Amino acid sequence: MKRLTSQDLQLQDAVRQFFIQLGENPDRDGIKETPKRFIAWAKEKKSFRIRAGIYEKIDPLKNFF
Repeated sequence: MKRLTSQDLQLQDAVRQFFIQLGENPDRDGIKETPKRFIAWAKEKKSFRIRAGIYEKIDPLKNFF
């Protein structure tokens, strides 16, 4: 298994804080592994970004020319 980078750890903490702000226990079964799953998803979907709650496909050639 790959080691988590400092950026991964920060993102993992942000996801945990999100659940806390919703009033959820981030260590509850069903939620506990979500920060790790989110990081895996984000790395898999590098061609996507989240902006204002909208998933947006990034066109790698959009600003190339």
